[in-house]
Amino acid sequence: MNLVKQIEEAIVTGSEDFFDSPRDREALRVTVRIAQDFYNFLVDHGENPSASEVTYVMDTITSGMDWFFSLTRACIVINTPWATWDFDAHRNWDFLSLRQEFLRRFETLANASDASAPEKLAQLLALTHLQLVFVSQHFPSTMFREIHEAVDRRQS
Repeated sequence: MNLVKQIEEAIVTGSEDFFDSPRDREALRVTVRIAQDFYNFLVDHGENPSASEVTYVMDTITSGMDWFFSLTRACIVINTPWATWDFDAHRNWDFLSLRQEFLRRFETLANASDASAPEKLAQLLALTHLQLVFVSQHFPSTMFREIHEAVDRRQS
């Protein structure tokens, strides 16, 4: 079973009938898939990704915005202590620490067999937060850099 399906099933299995709605299930699936895509980006491109790689993953992240918000809104009705949803807002803005934090959290989510469904959902939303921090760090400067690099290549 692929990792996206594994994480999705682990959350769904522990959540009784919470994801019976096709829209809620799709919001979960897309959010997990984009987290996996971002994880793969961080692993594959290391500490110095190119502007085109950053732009591509930013496009991937932003394509899921409606789904992220839909999943978050659905989670509001889960009756669990507020502390479950509380996480470090990652105030350190450098790419290396964000990369390290995301990799650590994703691997924790992927291997969290003893965590409850709300705890796994909270971890997934924390990962989504880190992806949005990444986008805010690189928008729009990376896109401009990519355009300038393309123009420079054409002129050479």
